[in-house]
Amino acid sequence: MFSGIDSKLPLMILGIPGSVKDVKTLEKSLTELDIKNAILILDRGFISEDILPLFDERRINYVQPLRRNSNFYQVRIHFTKRFSYHDRFIHCGKR
Repeated sequence: MFSGIDSKLPLMILGIPGSVKDVKTLEKSLTELDIKNAILILDRGFISEDILPLFDERRINYVQPLRRNSNFYQVRIHFTKRFSYHDRFIHCGKR
């Protein structure tokens, strides 16, 4: 499901047979909606180095939790910021 930042209303709800973790499904959805200048909040199943250039090309920012064994952890991320979630502060960083 994709929803608008301002309206909070759904932009697209699409039932997809098979594995929802398939990165190709995300790529196809982004192309169908012609999404640009957006923020995507993804789950761990959608990370792939193949899709990151598409995000950069379309100027899409994203929040992506990583698996514990992710190769991205080889580069240290300094936790310089924080945000509140369910009345708790979460430390975060940006790379």
